[in-house]
Amino acid sequence: MQAFLWVTFMYEFLASRVFNTPLLIQPGKLDVIADVLIKRMSGKALDEGFIKPEQQMMDVGENAQYKEAGYYVSDNIGVVNAYGSLVHRSSWLGAASGMTGYEGLAKKLDAMAKDPDVKAILMNVDSPGGEVAGAFDFADKVKQVNAIKPIYAIASDMMASAAYLISANATKIIATQTAVIGSVGVVMRAMDMSAFDEKTGIKTTYIYSGDYKIDGNPHAPMSEDVKARFQADIDRIYNMFVDVVATGRNMERQDVVDTKAGTYIGRQAVTAGLADDVMSGEQLLATMKSQFSDKTINSFNAEQEKPIMAENEKDISADKALETEETQDKQPENSEDKVKAERQRIADITGCEDAKGREKLAQHLAFNTDMSADEAVAILAAAPSDSADASQSAFANAMAKAEQEQPEVSDEEGKELNAEDQAVISALSNGVKKNIK
Repeated sequence: MQAFLWVTFMYEFLASRVFNTPLLIQPGKLDVIADVLIKRMSGKALDEGFIKPEQQMMDVGENAQYKEAGYYVSDNIGVVNAYGSLVHRSSWLGAASGMTGYEGLAKKLDAMAKDPDVKAILMNVDSPGGEVAGAFDFADKVKQVNAIKPIYAIASDMMASAAYLISANATKIIATQTAVIGSVGVVMRAMDMSAFDEKTGIKTTYIYSGDYKIDGNPHAPMSEDVKARFQADIDRIYNMFVDVVATGRNMERQDVVDTKAGTYIGRQAVTAGLADDVMSGEQLLATMKSQFSDKTINSFNAEQEKPIMAENEKDISADKALETEETQDKQPENSEDKVKAERQRIADITGCEDAKGREKLAQHLAFNTDMSADEAVAILAAAPSDSADASQSAFANAMAKAEQEQPEVSDEEGKELNAEDQAVISALSNGVKKNIK
């Protein structure tokens, strides 16, 4: 008897999270879940092998380290899965449920943000979406952690609805060739069991206060007034969804609306602005390992350990000297604050609007120089976008020419600027000339 009551409670609980509640999920997946629940609630058995857990991990390499918080670290890259239907809380479901909880994912991101072994995060997504509850809070968490360590989200092979919502604030969204991406919309499925109740002789009576208390109950047909109230809720959540995508992807709001909750396959998603590139999970992991390698990090650390220059070695102009002094006055006093400030500087450079299409230059300015975010953004704004063949781009040619022909510029004491300063000045100069023309 206890087992029967527990099973009954479990399915009623699941039904309350599926029916008559807004969901950020692909309608096809919703139909599958709903049909399974209806079969179980009506006493019918499921087909053999109908439910199978999807817990396959991308190949993270033989030397990858598994952390107790539930993620892998492979050569400075933290890898976390977001598989199956996304729900608010899922600790009670177990791995075989095919569901992932927002709360669990948030804890993993927090752990990776604090993990010194992790320099960047790969979020491996294969999900049709899920519950509204918890989705927007987790999207905010992605944005928060992405400001500390860059997050790259890959659709492998589905990133729909809530799964796209939680990925929209990542630094980059990558699609596999056959990935299904999009479904920026909200859906609700109402269940009317009144005919079933009548057939089985079940009669349900509600005793309640408040006119709207039993709106959408499954034991009566839904009235037009109730439907209108539910539609208003759906529209409100949809507008929130569109705002997150438009902001996170730097898209015009109307362009997001014009997708009409449609889905895009592979490179179509790139064309629509919903993804940045097409590659496999293994290719993305290899690219991230190269970009955030120990060599790059060590170069960055070397820049951070440079002693403060003496007063007579400061930049060439009085204005620059004053700006340097003001910047030093604002530097955090303890090492922890310095680390946070440096992370913010890197995020401001690599995550700015002008870094899009100029990723290589942005990474160089962020990790291989100690210039401020404002200075780096100014250079990025003046520089042309990367071409398919960077070595043939006008910017690359300008840089090469600058190295050969740039006249020596000295400060008032006759000291030459270093090569890095010369290159930056050349880049800014050529970019300004290009804009003037």
